[in-house]
Amino acid sequence: RVRRACGRGRIRGGMPTTTPEHEAFWSTDETSYVVRVFLPNVQSAACVSVTIVAGQCVEVVADDGNGEKFELTHSLPFPLRSDRTARAIKFSKKTGRLTLEFQKLPTGYTHTGSNASNTSGDDTPKKEKQTNAAPEAPGAFVVPNSFPNAAESLVYVFSDLRRGRGLRARRSLTAGSIVFVTPPITCTTHDTRKDDLCGFCFHELCLSSSSSSSTRTCEECFTAYCSKTCEEKDVAHFGECALVKRAGGDKKLSQATRGARMFLRLLYLRAMVPDLFAETEIWRASDEKYDASVSGACAFLNAVLPASALVQFDLENFVKKTRENLHGIVANDGTQLGTGAYGLASLLNHDCAPNCVTSFKVGGVRDDDEKGGPCLVLRTVREVEMHDELTVGYVELYASTGERRARLLKSKGFRCACARCESTSKNANAEKTLTGWRCADSLCVGVAAHDAFATTEDESPLEDLLICSTCLSGTAVGGVSKRDATGAETRWRTAIDKSREFGRNGDHAESSKIASDTLAECANSLHKDHVVQHELRLALTAASVKLGDWRVVANTARATVVSMAKGSCFLLNGSHPGLADARNTLADALERIYGDEGDTQGDKSDLLEEALVNRTAMCEALRVAYGDEHDATKKAVAKRDVLEGKRRTEK
Repeated sequence: RVRRACGRGRIRGGMPTTTPEHEAFWSTDETSYVVRVFLPNVQSAACVSVTIVAGQCVEVVADDGNGEKFELTHSLPFPLRSDRTARAIKFSKKTGRLTLEFQKLPTGYTHTGSNASNTSGDDTPKKEKQTNAAPEAPGAFVVPNSFPNAAESLVYVFSDLRRGRGLRARRSLTAGSIVFVTPPITCTTHDTRKDDLCGFCFHELCLSSSSSSSTRTCEECFTAYCSKTCEEKDVAHFGECALVKRAGGDKKLSQATRGARMFLRLLYLRAMVPDLFAETEIWRASDEKYDASVSGACAFLNAVLPASALVQFDLENFVKKTRENLHGIVANDGTQLGTGAYGLASLLNHDCAPNCVTSFKVGGVRDDDEKGGPCLVLRTVREVEMHDELTVGYVELYASTGERRARLLKSKGFRCACARCESTSKNANAEKTLTGWRCADSLCVGVAAHDAFATTEDESPLEDLLICSTCLSGTAVGGVSKRDATGAETRWRTAIDKSREFGRNGDHAESSKIASDTLAECANSLHKDHVVQHELRLALTAASVKLGDWRVVANTARATVVSMAKGSCFLLNGSHPGLADARNTLADALERIYGDEGDTQGDKSDLLEEALVNRTAMCEALRVAYGDEHDATKKAVAKRDVLEGKRRTEK
């Protein structure tokens, strides 16, 4: 039995940690190893994180909620598989004791990491480290098939008892570092882009008669490709081709096929290219129960596929884990291009204040790339320390805690418990104004936070009035209840959807009117940084760009930039592509107004200066998020250089 007393640990996040008192020993029958950690004043298991690192040690981190943080790294006397969890884990609130029990692996098992386990046959527990230094990373991925060689020197796989598997940094990384670039297993274009994007590499098609000689279409279902090479490489297309063809004239079947294309592609690869399909073996499904959409997808696949294709195959689990591990492929401005299935990238966990961002390199198929397609590029957006977990955002980060959690539960099957969602810091101004209702007192700058998506977590009566957290007054003349606030927000969100629907159908005047009227209606009730106001501004900006109303574009885009800049702490350290796009839209509008001789409203002398400030900030953000070689960054730099030349000429 090995026992250690508590002591001071290292500094983490500016806060000193304490090494808790703990003990370790073998079970009576010597088949399992037990670690007991004493965590005084820790109130629940939710405050405790247990991680298996490199299959060779256990890392425990706990917080008592009063500023005291415990951290322990304990070496194990035998190796664990990377996806193995403790055979038993128990936390007693009464005694403050955490008990972990690990089952000994069968004789002859060899760990794949560079730090070899004890092979001498001596089962004596090793003496744990005297400090809380992070453990050494393993030497190889414990995942099927091969991944980019460069990634192995930068990241490694770990397994957490609560969060599952993830990726950690092998060494410190600066902001803007490329972590890895990986091609898709397969991908599908979005329905709205199927006619102007290549169905394999996502390159924009040249549809003019003079330049379309290389453009090809599938003879059966008319899927478009930019070249014969792309058509031949899109092997997975054969899995969906016949059904896409049949669905062409059947609206109901077309809608069902739209959601099943990725499943059909992957099932075809399972049958015909098993080595490629094997990359999906690292996918895991959440513990959430199957919902109606999963059952519906399974019923559809069972109806259209031969029974022989699904023999001894867990179709429900396949559908669920596929849905939860897919990545939306987007352009730099956030426009949806399609959906991709990726192997290594599926190990990235979500965080509402992530340290990494993904982008996509489309149209760059290499001759030596067997899979091709739009490559997923992972970059850091802030400094990452050695052994820090690498995280990305699965959902829009400019959203309330309740909305983020609701969307994650629906699309990914888990309730987010990241630091941003759980920490009391969510009451900081940058966070609470996302759901803030304005105080009735015009002299008070406070708000009453009301998250319409978090009603299931708030047990107080719906008739309760919203109260300003600063002056404790009602938030509107006569008082606004939670029920009233939720109803109003629902009505305004419906208007946002209507505005965007009119825009998609080409009626930009009606789209602009709905967004403008609704924005005016809620302006006196909601804080200007509220999510609803943010979404209304985006809808109004998009419609006004189409209408050429550049004064409106400038005003709405400027307000969007100001609001998003306040949330840089969680919006990818200021490198959020949405913020960069808003800066670009604002600069475009300012330059248009400056050059419009018919626009005589006010002094224009400062317009170019404001435009240049935004173009410069946009370039810096894209350099971090996308890199200097990305097309979006090159275009931004070119626009900035032209504007600098114009400003010098004007002076």
